[in-house]
Amino acid sequence: MQWVGTLEFNVSTFAATIVGLTSAQQKKLVWSPDMIGSVLFLVASVLGVWAVRMVASTRRERGMAVLNVLGSVAFGAAAIAAFVLPTTGDVWNIGIVNAGTALGGLCFFAAGIWQARPPGITKPREPAAAPTSGVAEV
Repeated sequence: MQWVGTLEFNVSTFAATIVGLTSAQQKKLVWSPDMIGSVLFLVASVLGVWAVRMVASTRRERGMAVLNVLGSVAFGAAAIAAFVLPTTGDVWNIGIVNAGTALGGLCFFAAGIWQARPPGITKPREPAAAPTSGVAEV
């Protein structure tokens, strides 16, 4: 599901580079795939939270799942705010578009870094001293 959402985002991103689209074309080629991708990401993220709750998951796994949901919600808000107004051809709210995209990206980035780091990594210990037998060595 998230894979299909990624494809929709790629369609949207490519179409956004086309100069001279009408408002109707922007809605069809840019906004609609962006919105579909956002919905698919949100559904995949919610399913991820459900999945980690169904198994004996760790706090780390639950945290990554929550970050993915937060990122999906932020991307969804950005997609809604990116709606092109047919009367003016302008984006509804560019501030929300930029903030939602940035926040969503940061959430997914943080979850990815967290996931890439193997669990249980701690500071390396100093090597243990060799046991002594109490006999003096010569």
